[in-house]
Amino acid sequence: MNPSDLILDHYHHPKNFGLLPGATHHAKTENLSCGDSLTVDIEIKDDKIERIGWIGSGCALSQASASLLSESVKGKCVSEMKNLSKETVFSLLGTNELSPTRARCAFLSLETLRKALENNNQ
Repeated sequence: MNPSDLILDHYHHPKNFGLLPGATHHAKTENLSCGDSLTVDIEIKDDKIERIGWIGSGCALSQASASLLSESVKGKCVSEMKNLSKETVFSLLGTNELSPTRARCAFLSLETLRKALENNNQ
């Protein structure tokens, strides 16, 4: 699947969409330059991401990135999250050619995930 088709598929059929009652970690971020927003809920048990959910609004790139990233981290150890990078997001999207403005949209999910991991609700 080419990157454009992948992005549109995850935009129209997002994975892990919706917030999680009883989440152990939560964060919300906004891209003020374009108006995209994401909220991420995570449930961590025994140092693993058991469940992840998100809601958001904005462009196809920011929403697809959240869908793809949420799928990739489910079931992984929290310690593995420090290895996530902008290159990880590019790899998930199947591209590394984005303008700085579009890259900011793509990285909103990574920023929100990192922020949520720092915000323990317990």
